[in-house]
Amino acid sequence: MVTHAQTTQKVLNKITKTLEELAKNDKVCQLIQTIPGLGPICSCRLRATIGDIRRFSCLLWLGTEKHCYGAQREERKITHRGDKTMRSLMVQGAGCVVIMATKGTLGSK
Repeated sequence: MVTHAQTTQKVLNKITKTLEELAKNDKVCQLIQTIPGLGPICSCRLRATIGDIRRFSCLLWLGTEKHCYGAQREERKITHRGDKTMRSLMVQGAGCVVIMATKGTLGSK
């Protein structure tokens, strides 16, 4: 089991390096990474999931619930619909932002 875990960790490290390289060479991924809490892995996942952001008028695919009252839209809650993995990554990124804000390191890099 230890050998299997070590082999798996090596593969994950290689995948992480590949994602970091892809994110470094992609302008959209670089733009996504300017959002606090989102790094190379989240930016690659978001880029691959969304494709062209202009296709979306809202974030329903992520699992947000909207209610429309005429011309006024109201965001309600996060549902279990949408992309579960992307929603999980966004929650982790938000947690990082909370920790950075608590430590006072949110604006520094």
